[in-house]
Amino acid sequence: MRNPLRVLPGGAAEPIDLGELYRAHARFVWRLAQHLGAPRDDLDDIVHDTFLIAHRRRHDFDPSRPVRNWLFGITSNLVKRAKTGQRRDAARLRPVPEDGLVSGAPGADELVKQRQGYGLLQEFVHTLSDDQRDVFVLHDLESMSAPEVADTLGVKLNTVYSRLRLARKRFARFTTRVGAKDRRRS
Repeated sequence: MRNPLRVLPGGAAEPIDLGELYRAHARFVWRLAQHLGAPRDDLDDIVHDTFLIAHRRRHDFDPSRPVRNWLFGITSNLVKRAKTGQRRDAARLRPVPEDGLVSGAPGADELVKQRQGYGLLQEFVHTLSDDQRDVFVLHDLESMSAPEVADTLGVKLNTVYSRLRLARKRFARFTTRVGAKDRRRS
């Protein structure tokens, strides 16, 4: 995937093509926001705001670095802000349950299993420290290489491997506990 922000002679960045940037990275930003624990109702707004901020701050972008790293930083900050707002609003607002299935969607049993699996993954991700969560999400859920994760987060490669090892160890313990609960219920 080519970088929609290129360096022009003299070191200046070519004007950003917001449409191209969005088409190339919107799904990545949406998944990232979801994995980082953005409130479900805020996902689309976070994606929208990420690209508006990217456009507004296009002159701050270093075109020699991957654009995904830049978008990760913007998205991460927006998710943190949304989660803070959600905690403040939790006492006042109650979410409205989703109604029914869309035609062509999986059956009710499959949807329940998917939601339970996603809920368990989110439950696990929220048990991690921010440092471990960021590495786990980028590497194991978004399939970035360890060097890409190190570059995105601005940490040493060995730090990425250490955080990833700790997160995976916690994940193994988490899945063991969940499995034990399921066996007791059966």
